[in-house]
Amino acid sequence: MSDAEGLAAEFRDRGAKIRHPPTNYPWAYEMQVEDPDGNVLRFGSDSKKDEAFGPFLDMHGRLWPPSQGSAIVCD
Repeated sequence: MSDAEGLAAEFRDRGAKIRHPPTNYPWAYEMQVEDPDGNVLRFGSDSKKDEAFGPFLDMHGRLWPPSQGSAIVCD
């Protein structure tokens, strides 16, 4: 995909649930969207070279990797 921000705007305009807005990571400029069945879909485009990397949230909206001493519990 070439434009994560444009896709996010299109999803928002259509009433989709954006779980995590477009965020810059070392591997991609990525976002998470929830479909009507509750599945989390990830879409991304090339990383932005001039933007700091953001926090990564897992499909449950939890920060990843977790801080030291915390446990991961899958529902």
